Amino acid sequence: MRNLLVIFENSTSKTHSMSKRYGSLADLRPIFCLRTGMQALWQRLKGLFPGFDLQFICRPEVAHVCLRETGLAPNHIESRSYERIIFIDASARPSADFISELLQIGHSQSFSSAGRIVAVALVGKETELASSVAEALSPKATDSSTVSELPFDKLQSSKVDVRRYEYIWDLMLANPENLCEDYDQALSDLGASSEFNLAERLEGSKIIGVGQVFIHPTATVLPGVVFDSTSGPIYIDEGVHIEPTTYIVGPFYAGINCKLLGGKLAGASLGPVCQIAGELEESVLQGYVNKHHAGFIGHSYIGEWVNFGAMTTNSDLKNNYSSVRVDIDNELLDSNSNKIGSFIGDHTKFGIGTLLNTGINIGIFCNIFGGTLIADKSVPSYSWGKGGSWDKHDVEKALQTAKRAMVRRQRELSEDDIKLIRSLSP
Repeated sequence: MRNLLVIFENSTSKTHSMSKRYGSLADLRPIFCLRTGMQALWQRLKGLFPGFDLQFICRPEVAHVCLRETGLAPNHIESRSYERIIFIDASARPSADFISELLQIGHSQSFSSAGRIVAVALVGKETELASSVAEALSPKATDSSTVSELPFDKLQSSKVDVRRYEYIWDLMLANPENLCEDYDQALSDLGASSEFNLAERLEGSKIIGVGQVFIHPTATVLPGVVFDSTSGPIYIDEGVHIEPTTYIVGPFYAGINCKLLGGKLAGASLGPVCQIAGELEESVLQGYVNKHHAGFIGHSYIGEWVNFGAMTTNSDLKNNYSSVRVDIDNELLDSNSNKIGSFIGDHTKFGIGTLLNTGINIGIFCNIFGGTLIADKSVPSYSWGKGGSWDKHDVEKALQTAKRAMVRRQRELSEDDIKLIRSLSP
């Protein structure tokens, strides 16, 4: 019996579009490619449905990114020969009980949470409805999140309480918990243990805590590194290079081919090929981030190809310890957390000594400099300058810079990438 999982981008909430809810971090990728813990959202959901085939629904303009990141072309739902098809919202954080219900339900049914479709189960003959359900759930559909708009007249429906990563800060705030869960699963998948070949590879370095530390055999750890697993596990992936005076505090994940170059790195998740020094706390880095020098970044979500000049520092706590509000689509929304730093879009660059306001929301392809405090609550994409009044960063010059940065890491922009980047320029 074959089963299919379809992960879809839910295009709207009651108040804000999908792209706005995630700052600019979803501008250049499907939201299911955003990270939390050791994995992207699509990988987290896939792991909850073992043995299921996988397909995706996303915005057409980021379909090429879906293909590159997952190996699967989206928006072509094949329903033949499947006994069960589960559609699930990419932002969902389903409980074990809800997953069990989706796996065991004997009839077709739609599920809504907070007025939006969170999942659809098609069983048996009604898997033939998969194409029409996919069309209705696609981001191009009009108000695709509204239950009454969907072709479910043949299906039962019910209301459920399912948590979502509703806004970009939810991914960051959930990161420590997800890191702990992912560590155990990763070791199980590898059939490895925390003590795997550590003793002979950590000469001159130290593990503090209960020993929940995994270091991939291809990683390099120089003397003078401290791994503190007192508060959570530490996972060092393949090809990672760690230099002396690096103090790593769990839960922590360093992705493939990262370089950790000294400083205190605590409670963070690093995507592939990041170069990090200084102080980093409870943040998610999507990948290819360069923070090669001293400076503090805390409680933040950072897109790909972001470069922090020396001593770039953000605030992640207000002087009065109150909850931080974040500018989403020109509306200040309460994050319900007093520890919120910065949300920074892909390819944004910071000059030396830049200081970032608490809860600042920065777009893609910004060039920010001047060694001063950026007191703005948000900075539009393609901005150039040092705060207050922004000039436009010419998109063709921005593309030139991106190409120079990416070739240093053996990467390049595709024609589809370039088309998307140009289309987003004001």
